[in-house]
Amino acid sequence: MVEDWIANTYGGLTDVQQGTLMVNNQVALGSSSVGTIVRSGAALQLKSDLEEEPVQLNGHGIPGGFNGHNTGALRNISGTNTYTGPLTVVGTVTIGVESGTGLIIGSKTGLNGTGTIQGGTGVIKELTGTLTLSSDNSSTFSGNLTVHQGALRLEHSGAAGLGGTVAVYDGAQVQLRTPDSGPNAGVPVQVPNPLSLSGTGIFGTGALLNVAGNNAWNGPITFDARPGFSPPTTPAGAIVINVPNAGDTLTLQGPISEVAPTGLTKIGAGTLSLRNANSYSGATEVQHGVLNIQHANALGNRSGLASVQRIVTVSPGQTGSFTLTFNGQTTSPILFGAAAGDVQTALEGLSTIGSGNIASVSRIDIPTTTASGPGPSGTAYLYTVVFG
Repeated sequence: MVEDWIANTYGGLTDVQQGTLMVNNQVALGSSSVGTIVRSGAALQLKSDLEEEPVQLNGHGIPGGFNGHNTGALRNISGTNTYTGPLTVVGTVTIGVESGTGLIIGSKTGLNGTGTIQGGTGVIKELTGTLTLSSDNSSTFSGNLTVHQGALRLEHSGAAGLGGTVAVYDGAQVQLRTPDSGPNAGVPVQVPNPLSLSGTGIFGTGALLNVAGNNAWNGPITFDARPGFSPPTTPAGAIVINVPNAGDTLTLQGPISEVAPTGLTKIGAGTLSLRNANSYSGATEVQHGVLNIQHANALGNRSGLASVQRIVTVSPGQTGSFTLTFNGQTTSPILFGAAAGDVQTALEGLSTIGSGNIASVSRIDIPTTTASGPGPSGTAYLYTVVFG
């Protein structure tokens, strides 16, 4: 391993053929006029920002990773650093971000370069830190993004490139965040790419996490079961989506389908809005916050003949209430613990559903020792709504 601590001005090519070259200065690789090549089986490691250096990545880093995971041809090992690119990927490459660190590929105030990704067929995110893509890659990158470990954060609508699928494995996470500084400050993120989600995310915080802002995933979404560990694990039977901030809304514009029978669990104090007809067959559980329904078939189809929806509410006491929003209309407040018939009456009172379009509603009482989000009453209520 070679570590470069100082600013350099040489103008030739930097060629990492074997082993590791560690960068600890933003201009350690000399003039950006020629660039750096990282060969397959070698690695470029960052302990600082890297300014405007053209880097060509090949392969997945130093062989012999841990627990079935590669460590990355580009690997962030300390602090939160920004690489302002451009980054050229050859084939499919791996980028690793160590635990507790962050790597931003994009622009940064005071540094030259825009941090774009170009070429290649795919980028795999490894290790448990956070990789942030904050620039528009829609005209330069059309490969797939695969999150094996940790988090991939998107801070631009074109950050994921053009047309490629974003795939999240069990235990990993994709994040959306409206930037609060820089050239795109305050601009919501609306991703058009296909998305494949598995599992419950990092320590149950969501396979899809809306970090901040009113963002949207506009592309089609598939609920999958991709094991993220070695030996392979079986992901949970529901995909967790998290909108943690009460004032934020995450909108899913595209349809949700499934590879295997899978449900949806909504957590976080914010709002999740479903805008399309969905075909996942599992239960939908609203543990926290608001689930906003904007399509008659947004809640999937459990039987293939009639749409069945399960809604879990956790009572905070006898005076609490909740509302249900369906295709743009919201019910009057419904008391926590309301009888099944009261919930059916409230839903059929919406013109977007109408009388006679709900076959049945049933209620099961669940002790909060077996349900998430316990309240003082000690009971959660599971309502099963059968449309037909």
